[in-house]
Amino acid sequence: MIIRGDTVINEVPEGTIKIDTSELLHRRITTNLLTEDKFGNDVVVAGYIKRIKIISSNLAFIVLADQYGEVQLTFKSESFKNIKDIQNLTRHSFIAALGTLIKGYAKSGREIEVNALQLLTDKPAEPLPIELEHVNTGLEKRLDYRW
Repeated sequence: MIIRGDTVINEVPEGTIKIDTSELLHRRITTNLLTEDKFGNDVVVAGYIKRIKIISSNLAFIVLADQYGEVQLTFKSESFKNIKDIQNLTRHSFIAALGTLIKGYAKSGREIEVNALQLLTDKPAEPLPIELEHVNTGLEKRLDYRW
């Protein structure tokens, strides 16, 4: 699935141009390299979704994590038209995002205003049977899924 600022493509129709995943990932930089000298530049990051927060039909956030850290992805309706399609993504899904690195209000002081987003797997990740961040899962279920 490819999500661009104004379209969602589940299956790429014959004769259309598809984002080449290998080219996109070749341009990717890791979160530890998102430094102040890159503010204002377009960057590509890839990793897994740690958190999703949809504020309204005009604003949403995803915290993307890779092996080096985390970065906040910001989706604004001016640059990313299909914010409602973000709710179809799940935590732990692998994605690549293209956008502009800006000095933001996130904890790290940097965020990416996303222009294009691509799911790197055939479908979003299945939800985990237990909640990892909030301890709302009952003891019995936690004991069933312990290591």
